[in-house]
Amino acid sequence: MKSSGLFQALCFGCLSVLSPTLNATPTPSLLQLPYWDQGKAEINLYEATEIRYGIARKSEVTHVLVKEGWDQKKNVKAAGKSDFSVIKLNQILSIPTGVYTYRQMISSFFSCTTGKQLKFTMSNQEACGATFKSARIGKDNMTLNILSYFDGEGDQTSEIKLPPGPWLFYDDVPLVLRMSASTPLVQPLRLDVFPSTLSPRTGKLNFAPGNLTETRRTSKEISYELSHTGGKDTIIFEASTPHRMISWERADGSRLHLKKSVLSDYWNQNRVEDADALDRLPDQRKK
Repeated sequence: MKSSGLFQALCFGCLSVLSPTLNATPTPSLLQLPYWDQGKAEINLYEATEIRYGIARKSEVTHVLVKEGWDQKKNVKAAGKSDFSVIKLNQILSIPTGVYTYRQMISSFFSCTTGKQLKFTMSNQEACGATFKSARIGKDNMTLNILSYFDGEGDQTSEIKLPPGPWLFYDDVPLVLRMSASTPLVQPLRLDVFPSTLSPRTGKLNFAPGNLTETRRTSKEISYELSHTGGKDTIIFEASTPHRMISWERADGSRLHLKKSVLSDYWNQNRVEDADALDRLPDQRKK
């Protein structure tokens, strides 16, 4: 049976799909929980170290997850009546590098109905220029668009075939593995991994073999090891719902550690006096 992504292989997204690698029963998707219907976004603030130019940089990383209506035809957030709902994950990075700062963001969109990933975009801005990447994900292929300021790259559009088995966009680890956390992974899962797009350069963007292993499951934490062409990552999630990502230690030496998680209607908090609003909100992990 063909899987359109890791979430299907791990019993989420398409609830009728059960991977033969798992000894588990499908359960309701994380994306269908009432948790996302509170009219607020989940905002996770991370203590972060990011590697740029081979040097570890103390950075600011924020993950914003929010439920939105989706226009299927335009493949964007619906301004009015929507076709269905999605969970949007925005990963916002601010990385100082000497006299200038990398400002990067990845936006990923997942259907609440099926769990299928529909789209991702990446924007990179720093003193040298700006780069933008986006992918529209279909049934068997994805259309990748790149706008780069680098000579030899420029504007590109390519069609990339999706693997026939489980696959994963590396940048979406914080949500895709989170969607899978309720179901134990009883043996290592072979999957194809699409590399990170978090770079101003185009790079070699195509799927390569990887492996996912659940290394520990306690009453408090669930730990995974993800092997890919760049090495091994360790990712830890809360064992209890909604399974926030606690930490992510990456093969290149970068690391994230959750320091606070809040719920906020941030779109209504844009006054000057709201600058410290996140500091004043209660940490949801302590409830």
